[in-house]
Amino acid sequence: MLVNVAYSLSFQKKQSTVVFGTSSLVDGSGHRATVDSFRFHEDFNSKTMHNDICILRFAEEVPYGEKIQPACFASSAMHIFQNGYIAGWGKTSESGFQSTDLLEAVLPIVGTLECNSTYKVRHPIFV
Repeated sequence: MLVNVAYSLSFQKKQSTVVFGTSSLVDGSGHRATVDSFRFHEDFNSKTMHNDICILRFAEEVPYGEKIQPACFASSAMHIFQNGYIAGWGKTSESGFQSTDLLEAVLPIVGTLECNSTYKVRHPIFV
């Protein structure tokens, strides 16, 4: 199983594949797993992005190895102004293209009020 943002799957009409163990979507390496099913948070709202999370179940077992490991979670609470880490193949700008190489960034964690005042037009955060 994999935890993912629900919004990215809320418009899926065809079967999805997840790529594990590679930093490139185009070089053919890595392990590809077919999504068998996914389940949104019962209170997910695609208009407000409230509870934007889902669980994916795969048709086959994903093998752990040197390049495929379970995600680790913070061992203690994260605090505002500490750094958080993100990674993904998403768009690199608002109207840009999806990256084919896995990107990562270190970003400061901001509070709900600051986040909502910056992004309130599109996706307010509810806590």
